[in-house]
Parts: sequence; C-alpha cells; structure tokens
Amino acid sequence: MILLLVALTLLCFVVPAFYGAPYMPTLKHHVPTALDMLDLRQGQTVLELGCGDGRIVKAAAQRGYKVIGYELNPILASIAWLRTITYRKHVKIVWGNFFKKQLPKADAIFCFIMPKYMSAIDQKIEKSNISPIKLVSFSIPIPQKEPAVKNNNVLLYRYGN
Repeated sequence: MILLLVALTLLCFVVPAFYGAPYMPTLKHHVPTALDMLDLRQGQTVLELGCGDGRIVKAAAQRGYKVIGYELNPILASIAWLRTITYRKHVKIVWGNFFKKQLPKADAIFCFIMPKYMSAIDQKIEKSNISPIKLVSFSIPIPQKEPAVKNNNVLLYRYGN
C-alpha cells in the first residue's frame, strides 16, 4: 500500500515535468518583482500557467487581482487550492493542462516554465484572442523575442497594444 502511494506521488511530480516544468517554486524575493512588473490595478486578471503550490496566486490575490492558476499536478493543485482558500472570491485553481485549454481573457500571465515550452506559450498567446496582455516569465526567455523589461531575472513581454 505504501509502495503504491509512493509510486502515485512520484507519478504526480514526474508526468507534469514532460508538459511544462518540474515543481520549482518561484523564490519569495522574486514574487514582488514579477507582480510589480505587471503593473496591474485591483480587479484585473492574472493567469498563472503552472501555479505549483499557489505562491504567486496568493500574492496576486493579496494585491486584489483576480487570479486563475493552472496546475497539472493534482497534489500541487490541491495545495494551491488550500493555500488560497481565504481568497476564493478572487482565485480559481484549475487542475489540468493549460496547453489543452482555451485561455480566458486576462490582463497578464505569469509563468516559470522549462525553456522548450516557452515558444509554445508564445504561439498560444499569439493565436488566442487574449491580447493586449503582458507576460512575465521568471528567468526563462521566449526564443527570438526581446523582453520589454528585464529585472532581477524576471522578464516582461507585451502582446497587442
């Protein structure tokens, strides 16, 4: 029984690594930098692609932003949901692969995804009907695209007007 539980837990952490990133939380001191770069007003919407344990989601909700966090790992999605339960009016946690979902209208996106998936995110944004939008990436650039702003390993990209 314990072996099965360990195997399922490992599976929950290994499989998502093939679709975006292994679980690596954004460092606490980078969270304010990323959210400041988005320069949003209360009530605006942020999507977090791969929300992990909900650290960014919670910090964004504390600023009064509406936040939708996508997470492929069911354990981490549950942790993010529990961690943000007091912000339920502002937060929605979606368990699933954001690449297979139509992204909702939003003002900004935050991601900390493996480099090989950044082009796919760029293409998804370009093909979707969600611009103008800002994308902040922690430390991982979009290939062949120059960020509008770089600060403390955080990169800001702008789409649309």
